[in-house]
Amino acid sequence: MANFVSRELFFALLLLSLKKTFCFKPVIIVHGILDHASDMEDLASFITEAHPGTNITLISLFEEVDSFKPLWMQVSAMREKIRPVMQEAKDGVHIIGFSQGIA
Repeated sequence: MANFVSRELFFALLLLSLKKTFCFKPVIIVHGILDHASDMEDLASFITEAHPGTNITLISLFEEVDSFKPLWMQVSAMREKIRPVMQEAKDGVHIIGFSQGIA
């Protein structure tokens, strides 16, 4: 009986470790200049298809002409928007930014 319990415990721990290993990092997607967050829905769908269960966040800030607001305003607002996602993701996140212009 003890051998059975330790075998069951071993497999339970193995499954827990595999779950951690095969989970994907959350993805944050930022639209480009003069775009909308909804323009990135095809990319989000592709990621979901390729990696089911991945947490995907589309950032809906500074759309259309608002994308020309000063960068310091955008960075401050972006930080507040992505902070909760990053705090939950202890192993980090992937951030994809499209057409953010040149510096």
